[in-house]
Amino acid sequence: MILHENEHPIDVGEVGITNLTPRQMDVVRSLVDGNSDKQTGYLLSISRETVRKHINNACAKLELRNRTQLIVAFAQWQVTEGKEQ
Repeated sequence: MILHENEHPIDVGEVGITNLTPRQMDVVRSLVDGNSDKQTGYLLSISRETVRKHINNACAKLELRNRTQLIVAFAQWQVTEGKEQ
């Protein structure tokens, strides 16, 4: 179960994955595929620091505490919404 910063559970539909920017989605997809920040940066032609900034911004936007919650939320969204992309 994923929790908001205030410890209340989040429903997958409430997460708002679709509110992420296209680049944030690219970064999270790469992480879900098992790539490191360095590999993600290489694949997307951006720096590792930019990858981290996208992760932090996505977590803040979705009110998640860390990258693990972000990856799980995105994976859940893919499964429940049929968004295997």
